[in-house]
Amino acid sequence: MNFRLLAFGCSLLVLPACATVNIADMDTSNTSAVQKVEANVVVKASNTLQDRFVQTAWVEAAGLEMKQAAMTLLKGYQSRPASPTVKYILTVAPDQLQADIAEAAHLAAQTTKAADVYFAYADKGADLTAELQSLERALLDCRKAESTFEKALSKHQLNMSLLSSMTSTVNSLQSWTDKYGKAVRESRMSELPSTAAVN
Repeated sequence: MNFRLLAFGCSLLVLPACATVNIADMDTSNTSAVQKVEANVVVKASNTLQDRFVQTAWVEAAGLEMKQAAMTLLKGYQSRPASPTVKYILTVAPDQLQADIAEAAHLAAQTTKAADVYFAYADKGADLTAELQSLERALLDCRKAESTFEKALSKHQLNMSLLSSMTSTVNSLQSWTDKYGKAVRESRMSELPSTAAVN
């Protein structure tokens, strides 16, 4: 078996179950299949995070904010029903809030680890566009969740330091997202024809 793939597979063992893929059934002679499965580590971890954040109402479902804004314009603010996230802020118990912050931080850490592992074993110049887009969406949801938690903490008059661990983890995710963005930009620049070639 290719050493690069073996090392990547071993690294996956340190990831939590929901962020891993099954490499046992992978055809290692099929390069495109290997690349697809490896890429899915980042995409799957990001999707898991986003799905959970919406399910728990830490963030609004995609498109809901725009729909509610349209309803406000048409019917006025008073007719606008409370969103799931607003209901969460108003009703979540303090103990549950702290547990939710810990879970959100854990999911952000999983996504960050997936980004770290995949980047370490990705071929130089590999197309990381799909991974970058997934990380950007996950990061956006993390920032929105931070805002939700801040409002809930304020409502219960709890110390904002309870968010410090999550903020630190999300900042790490931000750094990895920036790193993927830089790699994608450099890859695209390398594909442009040089001035000498044009002349």
